[in-house]
Amino acid sequence: MVMSPRESGKYIAKLSKNVQIDNHSIEKLAEHIFKAIVENGYKISSWKQTELHPDKADEKAIDWIFLIDSLNFSFWSNNPFYVLHKGRRWGGYFGLCAAIERAMNDGIPITDPNFYKEISLDQLQHILRTNNSGEPVEFPMIEERLEILHSHGKILCEKYDGSFVNCIKRCDKSAVKLLSTIIENFPSFRDEAEFEGKRVSFYKRAQILIGDIWACFENKELGHFVDIDQLTIFADYRVPQILAYEGVLKYSQELKSRLQDLSILTSGERDEIEIRGTTIEACELLLQAIKKKFVRANMPCPDMLNAITLDYYLWNCRLNGGDLIDKAIQFHRQRSIYY
Repeated sequence: MVMSPRESGKYIAKLSKNVQIDNHSIEKLAEHIFKAIVENGYKISSWKQTELHPDKADEKAIDWIFLIDSLNFSFWSNNPFYVLHKGRRWGGYFGLCAAIERAMNDGIPITDPNFYKEISLDQLQHILRTNNSGEPVEFPMIEERLEILHSHGKILCEKYDGSFVNCIKRCDKSAVKLLSTIIENFPSFRDEAEFEGKRVSFYKRAQILIGDIWACFENKELGHFVDIDQLTIFADYRVPQILAYEGVLKYSQELKSRLQDLSILTSGERDEIEIRGTTIEACELLLQAIKKKFVRANMPCPDMLNAITLDYYLWNCRLNGGDLIDKAIQFHRQRSIYY
């Protein structure tokens, strides 16, 4: 029996040895986020307003989101890659988005499963080509991405008439049912591990796939899910970093030294599982603390305040923090297809 991400986070945090949650720092960060929401508000439409994201909620956007989140993993590098597009250099996740938009502008049907189920390595290398000056830098894990495209394209064509839209329609507006369907039918989303005798799960990419569709459609039509609050944050390597920077996560000296030495963690090892699991639990506690502040202030809590929007907020805080955060605390380095 596999524990859900929420159950897994609680279980891992309880037994964690090298990563602890600091409740005082949760209160401080909750106060900061609460004030930011009150002063600036939050509009879920900001997802579509993000450059390189689809600006229209339609079936083509869902095909784009499915493709992006199929490849949404492991962008870090000691020598970061860049994609030149629209006169700018894009790295990391946005480097992927830029490469896909560049390909679409060139007439390549990259979002069509009938195309990418048979895409060649040469074609994918051309689409994901980087523009670093000097010595060439290859897009990370290119062969793993090729394998996933072949697998996902074939599954969509054989089971869902060539579009993830049909997968969504079969799930009765339930995020939980859709998550289960994704995990069951698309193996690359099966983000699980063994920890202290239990099978735990994180499902980072599967949950962000649902979350991005929900955000793109602003909880309407194909993106309306009656149980969207059942999802957790997306445990990757950037959200734990910002939580550690804010003092919410406390690392042991041994683990902190491993991170500062830029050691590469093994997939499924204890330190990696503890970082990701305590991140989920810490964000559950953080979200509860933020909501309580609205109650105490006798203010209505925004409908869109959930784990998805909290994750987006924290991820953007990390993005805006840049080198300052990297100098204070390194993210954990690990190579896998899961995040």
